[in-house]
Amino acid sequence: MITSAATTSTSASASMSSASDARLISGDEFLRLLVAQLTHQDPLNPMDGTEFVSQLAQLQSVTTLDNISNYLKTSNIGELYSSVQQWQGVMGPVATIGRTVHWFDQAGATRSGEVNAVVRDGSGALQLVVGEDRIAFSEVQRIE
Repeated sequence: MITSAATTSTSASASMSSASDARLISGDEFLRLLVAQLTHQDPLNPMDGTEFVSQLAQLQSVTTLDNISNYLKTSNIGELYSSVQQWQGVMGPVATIGRTVHWFDQAGATRSGEVNAVVRDGSGALQLVVGEDRIAFSEVQRIE
């Protein structure tokens, strides 16, 4: 009887292994497989303790990956990426406050000065305030 149960467990293990090649098994499936393996093991030749600990570590990994996968499926990554880009678009100009920037004015002459503030223009674009001048961040040639 134990032999047939072990055979069933082994065949279940093989079918789960081949299924996992196609997709990541869930933590519940992995736990069911581990319980089946423990239930049907030979009592006279139990599983090695280090192997059991290794399988528990694998269960934790599978559970963590499953949680990450579910999070990625339910979250809107595009929206998050857009938010990060907007944040970076603001942080670049803000990081120049107190630093010296160099740019070309309308006549093509090189100008420089310390950034005092960052403001938005009428269209919502960020501009650096250097003395009386307002410079688009894209016009900055060098930051010191």
